[in-house]
Amino acid sequence: MLKIENLNYKIGEFHLSDINLEVENNRYFVLLGPTGSGKTTLLKCILGLNKTTAGKISIDGKDITNNLPEERNIGFLPQNYLLFPNMNVFENISFGLKIKKKSDETKNEVMKIAKLLDIESLIDREIKNLSGGEAQRVALARALVVKPKVLLLDEPFSAIHEGLKNELWFELKNILKKLETPTIHITHNLDEGYAVADKMGIIIDGEIIQQGTADEIFTKPKNETVAKFLGLKNIFDGKIILQNKQNITLEYKGIKIIANSNIKKLETGQNIKFCIRPDAIKVIRTDYPIREELKENMFDAEIISSYFFSDTCVMKLHILSDGEYPVFSAKFPSLIYKRYDLRDGLKIKTAFWKEGIIIFNRNDDSD
Repeated sequence: MLKIENLNYKIGEFHLSDINLEVENNRYFVLLGPTGSGKTTLLKCILGLNKTTAGKISIDGKDITNNLPEERNIGFLPQNYLLFPNMNVFENISFGLKIKKKSDETKNEVMKIAKLLDIESLIDREIKNLSGGEAQRVALARALVVKPKVLLLDEPFSAIHEGLKNELWFELKNILKKLETPTIHITHNLDEGYAVADKMGIIIDGEIIQQGTADEIFTKPKNETVAKFLGLKNIFDGKIILQNKQNITLEYKGIKIIANSNIKKLETGQNIKFCIRPDAIKVIRTDYPIREELKENMFDAEIISSYFFSDTCVMKLHILSDGEYPVFSAKFPSLIYKRYDLRDGLKIKTAFWKEGIIIFNRNDDSD
């Protein structure tokens, strides 16, 4: 198990501040954050390439904070793989074993890891003749053949073309699960992180703001900062006008929105920030039965504009109310848009799914 306690590091004006995380054996931890947030800097601290200013790093209970990089037994897959162009696949994979003076075991160990990663047929190939996916597997084999206690992956899919990435996400996770090596995978790609993580952390400006399962973080971001990083829209200022054990009623630009009452420390009359996930805004067909959980938040609306992506559609909606006409973004499969014969200017019924309404605790941005 990898354990990091109160780790701090400073370079210039940038700080890693009080980093705490644990990655147990057979667990896949994804660290998500924007460019410049400190993801790679943290990996370098774990590797021993950056000298921390405070805190402790331990593996299986052994303090390695002050160990040299070569004494830590950590496998590392760099973003650009750093394969040696003057060596073939076998020589690249075996490089770490030779450094550790295990020459007698070299061939058996290399072939064992090559079989696990399904690259046995590549073993004599020159590096220049590998595809992006093949190069990634060779670099991974080189990191794993020395049987590291921990594996660190720095944006491992950045050099893979889009059509192949999705398949490789799951393949990589399945391989590492077999080895039971605790893994930290850093990325800024939200879909990638969600697909592979057992547990996830969000790092922004050198601080890990939230940790949890991928589902917990994507459905219940801790605060507005995390929500915006995750690409969530419909983040507004509202006011609590009524609450009980089951529901909180919000007011926003003349409309009342009912959310689940799952946050403490809120007071009636309090101004708050809230978010409605775009995929929680539904188009209602009155000729079909309406789900009970949607009936509390039904509104008349008008489609202002529609934007299409590969398989999804984003619509801007005016909510037609007696007061202002608040605007919300709704997201759903493009197929629904066509099936319901939707179009700009059309007046529709819409509803907000309560589970997709997130109220940010007033203390969340300072925790």
